[in-house]
Amino acid sequence: MQILKKTAEIIHNCFSSSIENPNIKSIVDLVAEFRQELLLSAEKVPLKDRANFYVFIDGLNATLHYHIRRLEAASFAYNLCITLVYFTKWLGFNNARSLARFKGLISDFRKILGKSFDKSISVNEKTIEELSSNIRDRIGARLIIYTSKKEDVFNSWKAYLDVFGGFNPSKKDEFTSWYVNNPSITASHKHAISEILNMPISVGHYKNYIDFPKSNGYSSLQATVLIQFYSKFIPGLEFELQFRSKEMDDVAVSGSAADHKKGQTVVNKIIKIDDPSVLLRLKIGVDDYIPLCACVMEDGIVEVMD
Repeated sequence: MQILKKTAEIIHNCFSSSIENPNIKSIVDLVAEFRQELLLSAEKVPLKDRANFYVFIDGLNATLHYHIRRLEAASFAYNLCITLVYFTKWLGFNNARSLARFKGLISDFRKILGKSFDKSISVNEKTIEELSSNIRDRIGARLIIYTSKKEDVFNSWKAYLDVFGGFNPSKKDEFTSWYVNNPSITASHKHAISEILNMPISVGHYKNYIDFPKSNGYSSLQATVLIQFYSKFIPGLEFELQFRSKEMDDVAVSGSAADHKKGQTVVNKIIKIDDPSVLLRLKIGVDDYIPLCACVMEDGIVEVMD
């Protein structure tokens, strides 16, 4: 990412002005104010940077809508975590866990800055996938299966498509009958499963990092899941879904993949924040933290983590 000094200063000054505004009471307020400050400063941006500058503003529009919907999405993520673990139990596993996370504000800013000012691709040549507004992992969910066989991960993924993606209606009926008639599943958990099971979804951008791992050792199956526009609940919501074994997750979280990620240098000359969540709370009383949703199954016993 290459941003000339003048444009970088304009973006940084607009952000600083927004975060110091005493009228800002929420993350949504902050993003809206930041976007407005940028629009008012657009004429100061050098002409050769202006197209990229507006691409960044378009990314901010997506960021704004994401934060408006985050609380609603938190309920969805909670239900999804519960559903994935029970689904794994139905498949015959006794140990698994699922979790969901939300991309924080500063992480989101950094990503859309990178997409907006990537000089290797001109604005006019960018595809839809390369636009700053198109970030598919603002919400991420992960299922970790305690198995030593990668085939178990592939088979679980196929079963997920059969049951939740509508690929095999008879399998969906089998899973439905299993959870509805299972006396060990509480009514609230059955409600959570029903909500997820009845969401019409489409699955795309499938990536097989198990057979083709990243150079840093990262290994996983992942895809983008989109809730269809005609869903009664959060239509249009998009999230990244990952399936892993326990060993794959260990590498990603605390092994070579994690070390590589920590070692990556991030351009931090514009949004100069060392600890974004703490700074936001101190500056404007905003808490950018939504608790991580997690559900664990040990020896067949399912527990939702606080």
